[in-house]
Amino acid sequence: MTVEELLARCELVLASEKRLAECQPFSCGENDLDEFFAKDCLINQSRLLGKTYLFCLKEQPDTIVTAFSLSNDSIRLTNRITDEYKEQFLTRSQIYGHWRWSFASQYPSDVLRFTKD
Repeated sequence: MTVEELLARCELVLASEKRLAECQPFSCGENDLDEFFAKDCLINQSRLLGKTYLFCLKEQPDTIVTAFSLSNDSIRLTNRITDEYKEQFLTRSQIYGHWRWSFASQYPSDVLRFTKD
């Protein structure tokens, strides 16, 4: 199914206890992901750790075609960053006449769990 077909044939809905109970069991073939989308995604939502969305068929709203979860996270930089990448991630600032590298140890990021049936 192409993205255009997905958008034409499916409705995007927020996962909820009620919606998951109304739908047929969803399986992408990976046990950990199946369990996450069946149970853990709602726990994450209640703890404000992420939001899970479902694409359900418009003609059969109880059929989940695909599911994905968005959660905020960060990318952690360590002291092991190589000189090759310093210019990409770090900025130089002049303090007391000396150049030093300064950077945040974490950068905001989004995590996407995405699966299709």
